[in-house]
Amino acid sequence: MDDLVREFQKKLNSYLTPVVRKNEDDHEADAKQARQMVETWYDWIQELFCDAVGVEIGGATYARAFSFYLRMQGRSAFYRPEKDLFNSSHPVTRLRILFIVRRCRELGLSQEANDLENEWNTISIALAAPEDYYGFYEKKWENDVYQALDDMVTEAAPIKFTDYTADPSSWIGLIHSAGRNLNVIPLIIKTGNNLQLGTSYILLHEQRASTC
Repeated sequence: MDDLVREFQKKLNSYLTPVVRKNEDDHEADAKQARQMVETWYDWIQELFCDAVGVEIGGATYARAFSFYLRMQGRSAFYRPEKDLFNSSHPVTRLRILFIVRRCRELGLSQEANDLENEWNTISIALAAPEDYYGFYEKKWENDVYQALDDMVTEAAPIKFTDYTADPSSWIGLIHSAGRNLNVIPLIIKTGNNLQLGTSYILLHEQRASTC
């Protein structure tokens, strides 16, 4: 597994290492920053891997539950100061959601992926939260990051939610059954100049839901 992480870091290093040499001091400063970013990604890619495994095992139920938990971070879910990113153990939460959404789509959970994406976009607008990774992530890296995660998941070979959802006697089937019956409605409550995020949990039984 570690060799896959290191291989990804090599590719990332090729993107970040300065190509044009300025004066010696500036070049060394840029190269040092690139090395720090690459080392930070050692932890980030493993956190994203854990998220990916969660979706592989828990499917939409995991994705929704984790999303509800993470959104309680408020603006820090979208933005952290540049100095806080260096050597941080976890990537910016918005980045984690991006790859959770993509994995949901890859697993055929398109509606759930769209719902999560729309919810996070709505929160971002409501909080007027900037999405700035200070060069730690760029959109053009997305496929490389996802491929690295895919290779890691393949090597780990976790159990798949699709193998258990049809069996209500299994614990995974039970979790998915509960997940389908639990609608969680996020509430954005504006009080004065502050935005607070709350969550209202409403349990709807299948029979009642089918008659609505």
